[in-house]
Amino acid sequence: MQQTTRCFSGPDDLGLTISPYLAGCNIDVEPPPLGDDPGGFDPKWERSHAKEFLAPSGKTYLFDQTLTGMGFTYRLSPERAAFWEGRLKLRHIWAKPDFQDEVWIAVQAGLGKLLETLHGKYADALYWLNARALLTDELREQLRSTVHMPTELLLPQAHRQQVNPAIYAPAILGGHEEELLALFENTWPQRSSLPEHSSLVAAVLLLPTVEARCAVLDRWDIPVEGNVAQALLVSLGARSFPYLIKAINDPEYLERIKATVEILGKTAHGPGMVPLMVELLDTRGAQPAAVWLREHPQAVAQADLSPAQVKSLLPIMRTWDDPEQLVATCPEVAAALGRIVEERSLPTLDPSVSWWMQAATDVEPYLAPIGLPPVLVDGTRLAAPELQLFLGALAATKDTPPALVTEVAQRTPTQLRDELAISLLEGWLADGAPAAQKWRMVSAGFLGGDRFVHTLAPLIREWPGSNQHQRAVAGLAALRNVGSDLALQTISAIAAKAKFAGIKKRAAEAMAEIAQARGLTRDQLEDRILPDGGLDARGRRIFDYGPRQFEARLTPDCKLVARLLGPDGHPTGKPKTTLPAPNHSDDPELAAAAKADFATCKKTLTTLAKTQAVRFERAMVQARRWEPQEFTQLITRHPVLRGVLAGVLWAVFDADQPTVLFRLDEGGAPVDADDEPVELTGPVGIIHPLWLTSDQQATWTQLFADYELRCAFQQLDRPVARLDPGQGDDTDLHGIPTHLIPAGKLLGTCTKFGWERGAAGDGGSTCVFVRPDEVANLTPVIVHTDGMWLGSLSDWSDQRLTRVFLLRGVVPGNQISYAEQWEFKSKDWHLVPWAQAPATLVSEVYLTLSALG
Repeated sequence: MQQTTRCFSGPDDLGLTISPYLAGCNIDVEPPPLGDDPGGFDPKWERSHAKEFLAPSGKTYLFDQTLTGMGFTYRLSPERAAFWEGRLKLRHIWAKPDFQDEVWIAVQAGLGKLLETLHGKYADALYWLNARALLTDELREQLRSTVHMPTELLLPQAHRQQVNPAIYAPAILGGHEEELLALFENTWPQRSSLPEHSSLVAAVLLLPTVEARCAVLDRWDIPVEGNVAQALLVSLGARSFPYLIKAINDPEYLERIKATVEILGKTAHGPGMVPLMVELLDTRGAQPAAVWLREHPQAVAQADLSPAQVKSLLPIMRTWDDPEQLVATCPEVAAALGRIVEERSLPTLDPSVSWWMQAATDVEPYLAPIGLPPVLVDGTRLAAPELQLFLGALAATKDTPPALVTEVAQRTPTQLRDELAISLLEGWLADGAPAAQKWRMVSAGFLGGDRFVHTLAPLIREWPGSNQHQRAVAGLAALRNVGSDLALQTISAIAAKAKFAGIKKRAAEAMAEIAQARGLTRDQLEDRILPDGGLDARGRRIFDYGPRQFEARLTPDCKLVARLLGPDGHPTGKPKTTLPAPNHSDDPELAAAAKADFATCKKTLTTLAKTQAVRFERAMVQARRWEPQEFTQLITRHPVLRGVLAGVLWAVFDADQPTVLFRLDEGGAPVDADDEPVELTGPVGIIHPLWLTSDQQATWTQLFADYELRCAFQQLDRPVARLDPGQGDDTDLHGIPTHLIPAGKLLGTCTKFGWERGAAGDGGSTCVFVRPDEVANLTPVIVHTDGMWLGSLSDWSDQRLTRVFLLRGVVPGNQISYAEQWEFKSKDWHLVPWAQAPATLVSEVYLTLSALG
């Protein structure tokens, strides 16, 4: 039995591999003609074929795998057509009818059956485009004289999501272009009037030009999937890529992404398809896209790609067997292939050396292909067998790395180890981030350094917004495995400022676990894990180009700048925020390493300055105290904190009352308003303006202005408030706003001041905000109506505050939903009168309420 004809032609050098039926979806060209049925009807073979293609599996099929495509490249004989019509009727007893199949049989049966089918029920435009290959000249003439273009694109109101099928026959016959364009313009002029239905995209393919189709798709913005995406690719070529990428990025599209990308990959195999597959590496369609790219090295070699696209392809290109056999037409691709060939020519490690033999004992190799840069150990490359053992050790790593991982890490330069960790992460993502291989990110933490942390951190913050909470949790585990001060500070920053409550909570738990393991509180841990970016005690660091050296230091506003060191060792020239390009006399390897280190150091210190500003503001609000020795060792001697906290006013306390006010000078020494040294005779803390007299506030405000020192957060000019005189022992706070508050303003203001949303109640809405205070062991709670859904801002109505009260203890937001008495009783919560709360906590709650207008 003859099977589907494969034709390697199509727009934009896509290398289409399609049947004549799918070719009919491109209305710009005639599909390949079909021959007559060769005869030889074999009922046994037909029954086997029918069983395969009519099974109710529920999977998404290619056109070539539906009955319409079936693999037949000829017209059916009456005997064969009758057999399949009977099989269709039998299938409809236990499976949903497929109108595409009925149209196919109807075309075979002649004009009468076709018209009966057309007017009898709804049909998708794809079915008619698919059937173009089956229309004989005689049938075309009969259709032209029988059917006419309707005046409406839609069926009656009861079928608002259905296109009038009477337009299909005139559209595929041609001669009705202006009428068809007018129907689209007049019926659905804009997105807001369009019903939600992805199959409507199929009707767009009837339009006479690519430009007209794209204009409607731009206006409609409907997601596409499966066979519709496949037909769009055939009809529009590369012009379809933006619509396909946008649809695959649609969060409502998750269940269908993999099947759709697989369908697209089976449809086209040429170099014109490569840019689409590269773009899909950044979507949830990454896994099937990576498989396609791995299986099409010649198409990649002949594609026209940008440097950024080639960079994202490197992990995949490194898995190819014979890159030296490929002939690249793009300079960037040729350079990447040359680089891979050069990498494979490096000398390899002798696996008989004693340390390797001992560490590799009992390690199972990991055999799946993973594209990595050369793993250089003691200056030699791990060959394929040794690399598989190393990957096997990484894959088997749990809480602590096995000996082989430790040995390789110790014998690999820091910069190369960081690059290897990043490659493991990026390669995993390019492969679609399969959950079974998450070790490629988690275990990479045992190899990575600061660059790995800076690469991973923004991804952890973004993933929960793409329904990837578990991936973000695994990312936190990778940071814990790095274990550096920067890595732990990054976890702390995520716990403090992450947008998504779930990952924020998990990061806070991770910090608590680490602190407990070290016998510290979380605040004490954070004091001890502050990275310094390699700065010395004076806040300087030298970056070496060989003949030239550059001194980097922090400015008063915590920016890293560099100046060239002169022959006398003193900096010269204007400070620059980046290191210059190396010149002909510089050592190229040293210069490249210095520039990379400077960029990483700059990012580290910028991130640190932002997170510490938030942390020390919290310390002021929660009235945290440091013992003098702890303060001197951990705060005043830190080269970055001295800059961050230069504009902060501190105090020495005695029984919670400030006795001496001071600031930190350039060397980190405490000095008073007259610049005289201050002796730290008691606990030290950041003074809240609530405790300052007007004279003290004026004196220090002027002093900081004279020295041009700016506080990293709002301190001296911070509004303060006290309880209403009539508050008494009431547990509901007096003086809360009573007006309606826009929901977006309520959410934005509370988030800005460190409040978190409560748990979703019935219907998925929240009606509380909380801000636990661990130092005071109290949790303020704001209750509002009518509740806010966990969806779009446009879905929320204005809110009104109903109560603001205090709970004893630290109550996270995810534990409180309704703030009603039954919830208090079931969870043993107790209300606390506001008169018993610290004055700073009261003032901070009023600060949030006043910001609500």
